[in-house]
Amino acid sequence: VVDGVIHTDESSAELPQEVPKTETEVDNSININTASSEMLQTLKGIGELKAQAIIAYRTEHGPFQSVDELTRVKGIGPTTLENIRGDITVID
Repeated sequence: VVDGVIHTDESSAELPQEVPKTETEVDNSININTASSEMLQTLKGIGELKAQAIIAYRTEHGPFQSVDELTRVKGIGPTTLENIRGDITVID
């Protein structure tokens, strides 16, 4: 303390801790194998019906093996997939 001011050694200052990522959201990408309907609806072009179709598909067929498999879901074609490809991931 000098002149009523506390001085610290900046090299010993704590760095902000990284917030742990959840299984559903990794590197800001949504895991389509675990995402809720609400989370899926945050994706461009995915509304309530498409989100429900994604969940129904993975329930019936098991986890997606790749993001490309998403085009097997009714209502999701190549254009929709390309619009969201950078925002989704597949993790078992």
